Amino acid sequence: MEKSMLHEKHKVVVPAPLETTLRILQDVESMDGWIRPYLPRRPRVSATTTVLERTSSGAPRLVRLKTSAAGIGDTSLTEYVWTDTGCRTMLRASKVLRASNAAIDLLPIAAGTLLTLEATVELKIRLPKLVELSFHKYQQDFTSAVTRAFIAEGRRRSAGVHQR
Repeated sequence: MEKSMLHEKHKVVVPAPLETTLRILQDVESMDGWIRPYLPRRPRVSATTTVLERTSSGAPRLVRLKTSAAGIGDTSLTEYVWTDTGCRTMLRASKVLRASNAAIDLLPIAAGTLLTLEATVELKIRLPKLVELSFHKYQQDFTSAVTRAFIAEGRRRSAGVHQR
């Protein structure tokens, strides 16, 4: 039986220098706070992020994420590999996801930083077609919300305002 898989590629211009954009990505523990105002009201999403291990430079290396959305809860463990211009993430454990990998690449441009995200997510179970369509619609809405939030956070941090 074929499993439910989602593959997405997005590009967004973040109005902040590359170094600031990289710091935003590395600040995974505060991400829920600045994304939350942009999320759709339904389904309600809760998330708690904990950095379990850090690199020698202080960037998150191993992250636990507890999430709940639309009645589905999960605790996942993700490994981050950082470069000077982005990161790669690989799922190490999850009750709901079979696989989740992402590549985030940053490129300095005149307007700030071009962020390119390519992600693949595979669920452990096959969803009924109607539920899968709802899942994909929610994923699109969530991605749009995160994009708007990331742009706003880039503006805030470039202006020297850091929200905790």
